[in-house]
Amino acid sequence: MQPIKFIKLKDFMQTEPREIDEDLKYALDNNPITTKENIVDVLACVPGANDEFTWHWIVRLKDGNHAYINAWCDYTGWDCQSGAFMIIAKDKEEVARKADDEYGDRKGKIAPTLLAQLSKTEPYGLITTND
Repeated sequence: MQPIKFIKLKDFMQTEPREIDEDLKYALDNNPITTKENIVDVLACVPGANDEFTWHWIVRLKDGNHAYINAWCDYTGWDCQSGAFMIIAKDKEEVARKADDEYGDRKGKIAPTLLAQLSKTEPYGLITTND
């Protein structure tokens, strides 16, 4: 049985730009695919786990484009072994549909989860792995 993750209603309905979280900050510090200053809003996120699952973000860039960022790190953290890539498009739903698939409980659930977060039908930062 998975632990229950509580969210605050303000996090679910947030309308002002969301700042970069610690994992995205360290992922970008150690994998220069873009700068933190180039990201103006974090729109959706599926959190990862060191040496287990990758992190997934949909962000809005300064130039108005949107990006899907995928990043991973080993058990020691971002500054040892890690990697990241980014896909850029004008449309945020288009980049969400390009989200990398995973394995295990998360297989086939990353893109639908990111799209649900973008449409506000699922809370930011939460992934449901139950069928």
